[in-house]
Amino acid sequence: MKGIISEISSHDPYHNIAVETYLFNSHNNDVRLFLWQNEPSVIFGRNQNTAAEADLPYMQANGVHAVRRFTGGGAVYHDLGNLNYTFIAKGPSSDPAPWQNIILSSLQKIGISASFSGRNDLMVGNRKIGGTAWMIDDDRFLFHGTLLVSVDFSSMAKILTPPIEKFAGKQIRSVSSRVANLNELLPNVSVQQLKNAIIEQFQKQYQCSFETVGDSCKAVCDIEKQLKDSSWIYGENGECSLILHERMDQEILEIHIYANQGLIERAEIFSDGMAVGSHQELENALKGLPADIDAVKMLLHRNK
Repeated sequence: MKGIISEISSHDPYHNIAVETYLFNSHNNDVRLFLWQNEPSVIFGRNQNTAAEADLPYMQANGVHAVRRFTGGGAVYHDLGNLNYTFIAKGPSSDPAPWQNIILSSLQKIGISASFSGRNDLMVGNRKIGGTAWMIDDDRFLFHGTLLVSVDFSSMAKILTPPIEKFAGKQIRSVSSRVANLNELLPNVSVQQLKNAIIEQFQKQYQCSFETVGDSCKAVCDIEKQLKDSSWIYGENGECSLILHERMDQEILEIHIYANQGLIERAEIFSDGMAVGSHQELENALKGLPADIDAVKMLLHRNK
């Protein structure tokens, strides 16, 4: 099978994610590797509540971009000490194992022994050095992730404000205490060195060519426009009657209840889960129920 390697010089997160989405939507039968970096930004999962996950006023005051991606999962902080990778394939398989193995072998090549853990964490021991997410559409599969090389953790700790429920049953609550830069574990490692290792491991698996990404095509511009739209980033405004956090399986649901005369008129569910658009049925089921915490919890646990 043939492979295509794409790199991009842009550090604009809206543009880069638009390019990634365009590559996914227009993908052919080859396997693509896309390597990219963003200037300081928080990339939110599709189903997340941005206000609950990050300090938005601090971000605005310090020029940190707020970007909502199209895949599920949790919020991640990006800066130029961070390397992003994307694998795109076409076919019936949605198994991320081949791409995970390329990342693990790349890290092993430079002297880091890592493993994937849980839903989407890349770990060295008990420290997280990266995270992943994925998206499936018909017969196209996207698997992407981030590697922390020399990220500014002081900024990350000020910006990311995950709900306390995410740490239930865990002793470590600080975001920064759970993560590690690769240059802590391997002094002098660089983003470019890591890029080279990933490209080398990818080339071992596929007969590869390099391709310039079509930055300025209309499709990329249209996607970028959507990503910059405030209603896409922050959601629609509205006065919420009740907010409930509930752990369901391996994800935290943040449920916003909009009530009228004591009944639920509309419900909106945010999540750090990997699935995209998976809570529409539950949102519909909540409509018409009493706007009461016990009634909502009863329905949630009935649907587990």
